[in-house]
Amino acid sequence: MTKRRNSIITIIFIISAGLLTFLPAQELDEDKKISYEALHQLAREAIKNEDFQSAADFFEAILKKYPEDADAMLALGRLNGWQGNFAKAEELLFLTVRLYPDYDDAWQALGDIYFWQDKHQLAVNAYMEWEKRAPTLWEPSIKRAKAEIAIRRNNTARQSIESARMLGAPKEMWEPLLKSIQQN
Repeated sequence: MTKRRNSIITIIFIISAGLLTFLPAQELDEDKKISYEALHQLAREAIKNEDFQSAADFFEAILKKYPEDADAMLALGRLNGWQGNFAKAEELLFLTVRLYPDYDDAWQALGDIYFWQDKHQLAVNAYMEWEKRAPTLWEPSIKRAKAEIAIRRNNTARQSIESARMLGAPKEMWEPLLKSIQQN
């Protein structure tokens, strides 16, 4: 299915839901009455359809009305990261963790953005914050171990791997990391 067809389907969805009579994502404005929940739903649908520009437009519309909306900032930060707009992604995600320091998903996303840019020490720091806020999840420890391996901190990477293992990480997630350390 093409992006153009997905946009048309989104417009039809909006019309059939009775939300608006006509709403291409590029023409969102304050005069149109659409609920906060509907904008989030439309943005999620756009992401599913890989229509990232429409998704960004919907999240921007949310942030225009609710400038400190954590979910919209997180989603827009991730979208920018996926598209390689790392400076904008960092800005949004750093603002999110500054305003909402206990929002563990934002720490994860910030760590990912740093990791993708080879800013591994910053990634380690963000993943450590994620670990503090989600102490029962093994995923932060695995991601932290990968960043530590990238900066050759094998001893702390081993500790992160052991932590992930103890928290129930599947063997296929931690074993290759452990083997990569042992080979160095």
